[in-house]
Amino acid sequence: MIRASSAFGCAACAALLACGGGAPSSSSTSCRRASPPPPPVTVSGALRAQADREQVASGGAVTFTMTVTGPARYSAACPGPLQLIVVDRADLHVYSDAPAAPRGIPCGNVVLGGGSVAEYSVRWAPDPTLPGGLYHAVLTLGDQQPLMLAVVLAQPSGC
Repeated sequence: MIRASSAFGCAACAALLACGGGAPSSSSTSCRRASPPPPPVTVSGALRAQADREQVASGGAVTFTMTVTGPARYSAACPGPLQLIVVDRADLHVYSDAPAAPRGIPCGNVVLGGGSVAEYSVRWAPDPTLPGGLYHAVLTLGDQQPLMLAVVLAQPSGC
């Protein structure tokens, strides 16, 4: 069973994109930003997917990490054990990557003993032409079921 993070709530997304309830006023009141929510996490069995942030600013980047805790058996090709596909609200693929496993990271036919941990990462730096809003990162480790995380791409607010 896949448990999605609370990042899918529209109210939370709207709050992230808002800046102090509206456009900055001409008075001396400064624009206040809400404190950032915790990074999104999704868990399924031995797999745990997490983003290092829920909101990424235009020109920024977000790193996704897939952690496997043993005991576990899986197959993950060394040329690209962790695949990332980012989709927009219309379910259009806007980015994909599957970086090669760095030296020392388990790949191929992997058998993790109880308590052993393997960690895979991939980074997304959104294209600056993408509109702000909610995006979904679909992470697939080899032959395992994909896990999905929600990330908000924020545009400059003028604050």
